Amino acid sequence: AGFDRYFLNLTVENNRRNPWFVEFWEHHFKCRYPNSSRTPHNQRHTRLCTSREKLTAENTAFENQLQFVSDAVMAFAVALRDMHRELCLGRPGLCDHMRPTKGPELLKYLRKVNFEGLSGDKFKFDSNGDGPARYNII
Repeated sequence: AGFDRYFLNLTVENNRRNPWFVEFWEHHFKCRYPNSSRTPHNQRHTRLCTSREKLTAENTAFENQLQFVSDAVMAFAVALRDMHRELCLGRPGLCDHMRPTKGPELLKYLRKVNFEGLSGDKFKFDSNGDGPARYNII
């Protein structure tokens, strides 16, 4: 899937925007990244990480519920974006109409989201407010 390919190509060098990725890398490869601070999580690693470590399908297990978590976060992000566009008319930052954001108002936008989810399938809520059914009939 697209996310697996994306994630397996991440390195500490190309993913500097994620401040926790070095910690993940150290834990995953049981090494300490050069110049990283000593933490309770990496202090037992005596080997230094090199630039030769690589995430592979063989050494990386993906949580099979990941797509559902990603789709849930994305649904809120899309709803907030749409709400901001409509209420704040595209002005940067929060406008007075979104301070504070009211739950029932956000729910209106959440029920209307429609996007391509992590699995590549369309994600939208049905008239009952349920997300797409994700199972195989065998």
